[in-house]
Amino acid sequence: MRKIYPQVDALSPARQTALVSLVYNRGARLTDKDPVAQDRREMRAIRDLLAANSVDAVAGEFESMTRLWDPQKVAGLIQRRRDEATLWRDGFSALQLV
Repeated sequence: MRKIYPQVDALSPARQTALVSLVYNRGARLTDKDPVAQDRREMRAIRDLLAANSVDAVAGEFESMTRLWDPQKVAGLIQRRRDEATLWRDGFSALQLV
C-alpha cells in the first residue's frame, strides 16, 4: 500500500483506517480492467490528491466510486464506501462506535 500511497503514514489514524479499508477491499491495482468504466479512476485520483497534499478532497473520491456498483445488488458495499468517506472527513467520532 505504501508503494502507491506513500503519504499514508502522515495521515491521521482515522484517515489511515479509511485508506487501509479501501485498499484491503478493492486492492492496490491502479490500472483499469475496463477502460470504459474506468474502474480504478478514483484510486488513481486518491493517489494524485495525496501527492498534491489535497487530503480533504479524498473523501469525495470514496463517494465517487459508488458509481461502479448497482445499489440494488450491493447496497452494503456502497454504504462501506460512504462510511469510509465519513471516517475520512469526520474521524472516528462520526462512526458512533460507543
